[in-house]
Amino acid sequence: MSKFRGFTLIELLATMAVASVLLTLSAGIIHRTMRFQSAAREELDAQRTAAQLAQQFRADGHQAKGLRVTDQDGRPPSVVFSLPSERGHDVTYTVTDQTMLREQRLDDARVRREQYGFRAGYHVTFAKLQQPQRAVLIVFRDLPGKGTRPREVLHVEVEVGRLLRLAAVQESSS
Repeated sequence: MSKFRGFTLIELLATMAVASVLLTLSAGIIHRTMRFQSAAREELDAQRTAAQLAQQFRADGHQAKGLRVTDQDGRPPSVVFSLPSERGHDVTYTVTDQTMLREQRLDDARVRREQYGFRAGYHVTFAKLQQPQRAVLIVFRDLPGKGTRPREVLHVEVEVGRLLRLAAVQESSS
């Protein structure tokens, strides 16, 4: 009787078939996981950008001595804070597509420029409240699906010269 050494061809083919099925399934799972991780990173970046924008907007409103909200035809809306200084010192926030542009000017010369960029699906807008010297910065996010209203991601209300209390955005239960 001879000793059995090695595997038969059928055993090798069965092992290879099982291994290929497992690799195919794991590749799909890895691809889906990477897609979810990328979406989560983009969402986190948008939230971080919104938090930085809110902090800077509130700080500028707290230091300001005057406020102008412009909404001219054909031009993007903007908020101009006049900061206390012997010379003309203004900070202007301007909305473009998915970008908020902050320009700091001293005597009509640009001193500093910052961009707060949001990915597609986010919208930034300003509103001036009835109370004197108050403005609101709102960031909305479009939700997937028909008939869904955009979700408010950020709502910052500033009053010139005052530091207002922070309030969390309430999720609607509809």
